[in-house]
Amino acid sequence: MKTHLSENLKTYGIENWGAGYFEVSDEGNLVVSPDNHRTVEVMRIVEDLNKRGVTSPVVLRFPQILAAQVRKLNECFRNSISEFGYTKPYRGVYPIKVNQRKEVVEEILRAGQRYGFGIEVGSKPELMGALSLEQSPESLLVLNGIKDESYVAYAYLAAQMGRNVVVVCESLHELFHVVRMRKKDEPMPLLGFRVRLNARGSGKWQESGGAT
Repeated sequence: MKTHLSENLKTYGIENWGAGYFEVSDEGNLVVSPDNHRTVEVMRIVEDLNKRGVTSPVVLRFPQILAAQVRKLNECFRNSISEFGYTKPYRGVYPIKVNQRKEVVEEILRAGQRYGFGIEVGSKPELMGALSLEQSPESLLVLNGIKDESYVAYAYLAAQMGRNVVVVCESLHELFHVVRMRKKDEPMPLLGFRVRLNARGSGKWQESGGAT
């Protein structure tokens, strides 16, 4: 049995992607631990669905994993901020293009509410979708992508709605375009700038820094 179990672990590489949420039981079944309080074999879930008359294919979703990852990310930043005496808060954003499903985005925002966790969009359709979601008052709504007139107009609309909008400008042309569209006495979005760090770090993204 141990040999069979080790072969399964090696074949599916769970140690590479399970992140502590998935493992294989002694019986060789896939086990999911969506939080610290619950563990269940996926096979038992499927068997229970069959008893209820639910036929395959089915999609199993574990929103607790999303919530746990949001907490883990934000707590890591909080701990580092405290350790190094940094005086500003961390405000993370979820790139909505990763998964646009409403239940996914809503769970991430719900779990991140206490941290001021927000959303990043890259197009007008994504922005319109984001405006339909409830965000915490201190969270950010970051706008990337091509800043055409319609997109920028929606950015100003979002600012009027009280959202903390950050329009990320990638060129002087975009900056002038955003400022030029402002109307008198109208709330203006915050302006952000995409920059390349002069210092080069190490690891997967080391090429994103350094002199060009």
